[in-house]
Amino acid sequence: MVPKRLKEARMEAGLSQAKLSQLLSVEEGVNTRSRFSSYEVGRTEPPFSLVKKIAELLDYPANYFYTEDDDFAKAVLQFHRERTDPESNPHYNSVVIEARKLSSKLDKVRKTVAQLNEYLKE
Repeated sequence: MVPKRLKEARMEAGLSQAKLSQLLSVEEGVNTRSRFSSYEVGRTEPPFSLVKKIAELLDYPANYFYTEDDDFAKAVLQFHRERTDPESNPHYNSVVIEARKLSSKLDKVRKTVAQLNEYLKE
């Protein structure tokens, strides 16, 4: 795991280490701030199952936390966000307009098929 990615994602979400661990329901009694600090500086590596929970909670793809190249990590995150939030995609409006046109054509075809079926029944 790339430690700085965990810290950047947590900070972007505006969460403290303690709050993130609370949201993840990480076991009480352990100094969670110390544990997350250890993850964020690379002293220890969190288990993949925890990284997946963090990714889901913060709406990041899990592989983002393992991508070493900064530019590629940004591209992975952008792709994830465009896929999960289509409106952030610059081509979204043209795709929506085209989809609406096709949907309208499909409705007309369905009506025509229904009329043909009725005609054939007679």
